[in-house]
Amino acid sequence: MALRRQQSNGSEKVVIRVNRVPHPQPDAAEDLIARLVVRELVSRRGTPEGIL
Repeated sequence: MALRRQQSNGSEKVVIRVNRVPHPQPDAAEDLIARLVVRELVSRRGTPEGIL
């Protein structure tokens, strides 16, 4: 997984690249990845989750 920042028309955009691997429950895996990414962004930026 890689996080990268991009400037886009004055606003900041975060691009997240996830290397996909086969998983027996792909929906559960994607949900877990999304929660981990949000937690990481919140910890790095100090932004409340509702604003992301």
